[in-house]
Amino acid sequence: MWQRRTFVVGLVLALVLLSDAFPALADDSGTEAARIVVLARDTSIQQLGRTNRTQSLAQDRTTKTVAAQLTDREVRELQADPDVISVENDGPVQMAGITERKPPWGLDRIDQRRTELNNRYRPSETGRGVDVFVVDSGLTPGHPDFGSTGEGYVWPETGDTTEDCNGHGTHVTGILASQRFGAAPGVRIHPVRVLDCQGSGTYKGVLAGLQWVREHMTRRSVVTLSLTGDGSSALDRGVRELVAAGAVVVTAAGNAGGDACDYSPARVSEALTVGATTRRGEYWDVSNGGSCVDISAPGVGIVSTDWRSATGAKKESGTSMAVPHVAAASAIYWALHKGRSGPRVTRGILDHATTGRLSQLPPETTDALVFVAFPTRPGPVKRLRVTPASEGTLVRWSRPGPRGRDQLSYRWRIERRSGSTQWSRTTLRRVQLDTVRGRVVVQPMNSDFRGPATSLSLRTGDD
Repeated sequence: MWQRRTFVVGLVLALVLLSDAFPALADDSGTEAARIVVLARDTSIQQLGRTNRTQSLAQDRTTKTVAAQLTDREVRELQADPDVISVENDGPVQMAGITERKPPWGLDRIDQRRTELNNRYRPSETGRGVDVFVVDSGLTPGHPDFGSTGEGYVWPETGDTTEDCNGHGTHVTGILASQRFGAAPGVRIHPVRVLDCQGSGTYKGVLAGLQWVREHMTRRSVVTLSLTGDGSSALDRGVRELVAAGAVVVTAAGNAGGDACDYSPARVSEALTVGATTRRGEYWDVSNGGSCVDISAPGVGIVSTDWRSATGAKKESGTSMAVPHVAAASAIYWALHKGRSGPRVTRGILDHATTGRLSQLPPETTDALVFVAFPTRPGPVKRLRVTPASEGTLVRWSRPGPRGRDQLSYRWRIERRSGSTQWSRTTLRRVQLDTVRGRVVVQPMNSDFRGPATSLSLRTGDD
């Protein structure tokens, strides 16, 4: 375990994808507009005779998604075609961050069950061996706070490189993996830039970014989406396909103070949707809530890396900043359980969340706060010893060292040449036996792991 100087990490930019509903289409001026079309995989708009003005965004086993310039009349005709699954307007992406000054508290909150902070951060791991794809505004290149970075992607409409010229992506990544402020500094970061220098982008850019992630993801891949928007079936589908491919996807609940189920991709049940909390353990009143929120994390007054300075820091608030806390937890858990699938990692994050500590929860919002001090594999018990008792034998042992925070139990059995007894379980560090023959075997356990077994003869020379 290690201790790090803790700053209040408060960069909270919740990007909001704004998408307008289709107009009534009473009048058709013939003016073209950007649309996103989901088709059956073996169909093309060109085959349907609509337009040649398309751009491929994503493709899976049964469908493909394209961007197209279409008139209202062409939209109506496509919507009536059985080979067309959906047609929707492309929409802008904007930041909706709220900057505030709050005292330091960030990582301190998520590594303990207690409400009181202790000025320490001791996660179970650093996220080594996990790739995290940050779908955002990019990353400041060569920033000394970031260690391992891998290949990235840039949507051409936002720039020529993955370099962050807005700051949101660098701040999100800082909460996740920076050396000074990061919850999981051992991960490998992949910047996926879908926002321009003004923090703006489009649905089609996000979809193209998700498709690139699918093509480059590794066995252990986490994806952050610190953005929300009005309902988009195309975006929802893109997130679901990424989860189906094996990734853990973490997305923001949004900053509208409403129901997260009204927004994409927050409403995607396969993703981990994150609400924001305050330092006092209150659910932030600006954060969306409701049944589509899976878990909460610190999101108000969060300090992280400043894209304009190698040594500076910046404080922000929003569900965007809650997302990297949960993404880091996912990476830490996956580093401890390397053989688990993405869905099992998602389940593990929810199973280990802290409950009973949040207040002012909106209706139907789950009481679950992200936690990163997961159980680790215990070592063998110490000082296993046998002493005579008034009736039989007393077997005692000491807790495995170094002393950790995991709740341990122990299983034990008696082994003889003629066979072994069934395993028994105890939360104590002693057991009374009515036998003095054979060998006693003791094995420590926690909720996730079993440690090595330790054995001792009950009496030398006996079976």
